Amino acid sequence: MEKHGFDWVPLVTKEMSLRCSIDILFLRPDIEEKFLVHRGDLDGQVKTIFDALRMPDSPGEAGGALPQEDETPFFCLLHNDKLITELRVTTDRLLLLPHKKEVKPIDCFAVIHVRLNHKSARTFGNFFG
Repeated sequence: MEKHGFDWVPLVTKEMSLRCSIDILFLRPDIEEKFLVHRGDLDGQVKTIFDALRMPDSPGEAGGALPQEDETPFFCLLHNDKLITELRVTTDRLLLLPHKKEVKPIDCFAVIHVRLNHKSARTFGNFFG
C-alpha cells in the first residue's frame, strides 16, 4: 500500500480479519521512590509506542523520511492502532541496560510482546451459506 512515499506492508489489517494484543514491560530508572514514570505520563508513552507500530497518518509523522534502498517494501505491525484489541502494561525499575555501566534518568527499556488474534469475518455467508 503506497502512502507518503513508502510501500507499506502491515501485518495486522482489517481486510485479513486480524487483530492483536500487546503486552508491554516498561523498565525505567527509579529516581524518586514514589514514581516509576518520570518523563510524561504512562498513557502518552503507550500512545507513542502505538504510533511507532502503525503506518503514519500524515507525512509529518514520518519526520520527512524517505525509504532507503533496502526499505521497499517497508514492513510494519499495524495498518491502524484500532486493531489492538487487548493491552497490558507493566512498569518496573530499570537497574542496568545491556552493555552500559550506568543508567541515566532518561533511559528506558521496553519489552513488547505481540500476539495475533484471528477474528473470523462475520458475514451472512458464514452463518447461512
